[in-house]
Amino acid sequence: MNNKLIFIVDDEPAICRLMRILLEDTGYDIKEFHNGAELMEELLHSALPELVLLDIMLPGMNGYDICRFIKNDPALKQIKVLLFSALSENEMKGKAETSGADAYFSKNIELEYLREKIVTAINPQL
Repeated sequence: MNNKLIFIVDDEPAICRLMRILLEDTGYDIKEFHNGAELMEELLHSALPELVLLDIMLPGMNGYDICRFIKNDPALKQIKVLLFSALSENEMKGKAETSGADAYFSKNIELEYLREKIVTAINPQL
């Protein structure tokens, strides 16, 4: 696993760009995907990321199902998955936890809190 790689998955390119800007000084390479099929192809055939930032509402396979797939696959389960959505954290809680997500957050949170949540996920000792 490449410990210097983060995948961002959202069907809204502006959200991917925002997260990329937020994380550009972390020292991680960042790859963007706009649907679950692109992500799955990359996970099965390329270097693995340390973290996947995964939108719940995607065309085709939703984020909960993708997260469940990652966490149930022995070759992928060590990847940290943070789910996010326009839903509130309370609305996501049950499904996010049963899908195996390492954390989840609403897109409506403050950017500094979002950055802190992501950095904590990739560096829990900080």
